[in-house]
Amino acid sequence: MALVALVLGWILLGSAGSSSAQFLPHAPVGPEFGVNTYTTGFQGFPRVAALGSGDFVVVWQSEAQDGSLAGIFGQRLDPDGVKLGPEFQVNTYTTSQQFDPALAADGAGNFVVVWESSGQDGSLGGIFGQRYDGGGAALGTEFAVNTYTTSTQDQPAVGANGAGDFVVAWRSGQDGHVDGVFGRVFNSSGSPLGPDFQVNTYTTSDQRAPAVAGDGAGNFVVVWDSSGQDGSGAGIFGQRYDSSGGTLGSEFPVNTYTTGPQQNASVAADGAGNFLVVWESVQDGSPFGIIGLLHDSNGAPLGTEFQVNTYTTDSQSFEAVAADGSGNFITVWSSNTQDGSSTGVFGQRFDGGGAPLGSEFRVNTYTTGDQTLPAVAADSSGSFIVVWQSDGQDGSFNGIFAQRFALGRLIRGKKLLVRNPGAESQRTVVAVAKETATDIGSAIIGDPVAAGATLRIITKGTTNSDQTYVLDGSGWAQAGTTGFKYTGPTGGDGDPVQKVILKRTSSGKALLRATLKGSIGTQSLDVVPPNLGDEAGLILTINGGATYCVSFGGAAGGEETGDSDVLWKIVNPTAEPGCPTPL
Repeated sequence: MALVALVLGWILLGSAGSSSAQFLPHAPVGPEFGVNTYTTGFQGFPRVAALGSGDFVVVWQSEAQDGSLAGIFGQRLDPDGVKLGPEFQVNTYTTSQQFDPALAADGAGNFVVVWESSGQDGSLGGIFGQRYDGGGAALGTEFAVNTYTTSTQDQPAVGANGAGDFVVAWRSGQDGHVDGVFGRVFNSSGSPLGPDFQVNTYTTSDQRAPAVAGDGAGNFVVVWDSSGQDGSGAGIFGQRYDSSGGTLGSEFPVNTYTTGPQQNASVAADGAGNFLVVWESVQDGSPFGIIGLLHDSNGAPLGTEFQVNTYTTDSQSFEAVAADGSGNFITVWSSNTQDGSSTGVFGQRFDGGGAPLGSEFRVNTYTTGDQTLPAVAADSSGSFIVVWQSDGQDGSFNGIFAQRFALGRLIRGKKLLVRNPGAESQRTVVAVAKETATDIGSAIIGDPVAAGATLRIITKGTTNSDQTYVLDGSGWAQAGTTGFKYTGPTGGDGDPVQKVILKRTSSGKALLRATLKGSIGTQSLDVVPPNLGDEAGLILTINGGATYCVSFGGAAGGEETGDSDVLWKIVNPTAEPGCPTPL
């Protein structure tokens, strides 16, 4: 019998006047896949960015591939994770080593890669960059970022705003102390808008490990570690800038918990300019955990700092964060021993207010050895991709792997009927969702014919129920050019599911219909009609595919045309508030 490949949950929640938390759940799309084609030796330190077309680009450091010690390579991927052309070399100068890449994309889909290069600027290490258009063609030639070249400039970071301007930040010893953070602004044509500038105001001891994010309004924020500045080991500090590199306000502390080290910050900004900073901290009682703090577009904290990871045993570190088109955030990190092996990659989504969306989830499927150093990028629809470095998975030392995730797609509800006259053989559930226009595209993502399915029924009311029915792949068939139909019952468990239909048309129309009857199968169908004013919803997830959601009542609206002890019927919801939260 097939494992869970389709989840169809309808949820009846609360009582009149109540409201359930609603969100768009995510699901992995297809299996994890290898990104790098060249697999000899070490490929690591991946970075990923979403391009405006829905494509993604991944860059990484590769050992000996360019004929020298290390070089920077990249691969473009389409929204389905299919490679667009071959992997490409980023660095032109190949003497010695080029390593530690950083990556950012602008609103038009152009992207810029920066990295550290040994000896290229006549000193120990310098920061260099290369710009590309959305199709992967180089824009201009490789360019030097830093103008101060004495000793080493390293730890590059880059962020781009919606207009295509970008800021590069790095660590340098030029402020007269141990190290400081410096930056330079470039316009959308790649021309520098002035010389290098110092980011940190406080210069005592060591400021290092910068991270940069650009927002839709054209502004930037840089965050970094500062030793001793918060009165303890290391703390996280930040500085905001406008599109030309002018400071917006003064340097500000990020962390409020200051005992021990707070370090290795990452930052992402949404289109409105709100930004989330995440970092490693010792405050969860383990060696390290991930802490976050939201800020508004003026840099003011939104609430208090919060714990990102739920699992706190051992150490969680190497965090990364991205913002999607709806103002939500996705944070990913490495977690020691949590996946049953050495290190695995885990994630957590948050809404724009810092509330978790669903629970913490594992990203990697392959768990042997170390899966670590993740990066994440999200597109305008909320779909996202996570990349990481995996030990031995590609048959060599380390390789780059990725997993795509899709968010729930909303279909406008049409009718929901729940009938329970008393005898189980007379119980019926019929749910219909139909849209004549939708923005979720013309293709259904996933194939229940190949994978089988599961139908989960959850009710909350006078009598709560949570039932799961396995729908074998043998019951599924293609329905038209873009659609699937299930006819049951199937399998040894005798599910009471008579029919499920999910159809799409080339114009983007959607139809979802599910019928359950207590008179078929061997499993029980325990349903109780909800009360007047209650809510209902469907969550349809194709394993290895997308999630489709329907809501009735509550924020979705609709007219209740039947309400009694034995029948509840609601028709024509007027809104699409999101997916109901499962029990």
